[in-house]
Amino acid sequence: CYNPKPGQVTPPSQSSKGPIFQTGNKSPGFARAGEVMFASPTQREDYNPEAEANVHFKPLVVLPEVAVKAGEEEEEAVFSHRAKLFRFNNKVKQWEERGVGDMKLLRNKSTNKTRVIMRQDQVLKICCNHTITAEMNLMPNTGSDRSWMWYTHCD
Repeated sequence: CYNPKPGQVTPPSQSSKGPIFQTGNKSPGFARAGEVMFASPTQREDYNPEAEANVHFKPLVVLPEVAVKAGEEEEEAVFSHRAKLFRFNNKVKQWEERGVGDMKLLRNKSTNKTRVIMRQDQVLKICCNHTITAEMNLMPNTGSDRSWMWYTHCD
């Protein structure tokens, strides 16, 4: 006859070998059963803020410092002003913004030639760089007292 003990489930064919399944609150596969698993670090009992602050990573490769040249070492700044640069697109017949940054007029000390250079803020990408020639005319833009316009064959 089949008479299992309380808390045990044993099939009749295996009754002489002992219980196959055990029921109750203890589960051998889940040691931390019932605990909060995905809690924030401050909610855990073993939280130590000082232990998390001492993280240090060593670099895999040590790189030497390199002196970077901007190409402006042999030139002196004659003029510098913050500006927004636009370029007129003939195909769509409208002005397109090239960038915002410091526009400079740089004069070369040895050749005495002057060029216009402008780098975009933050990324320092060059958005305007050409020499000033005798054919270039600087004229005020129509409809605005704060904008200026010139033509160049470089762009």
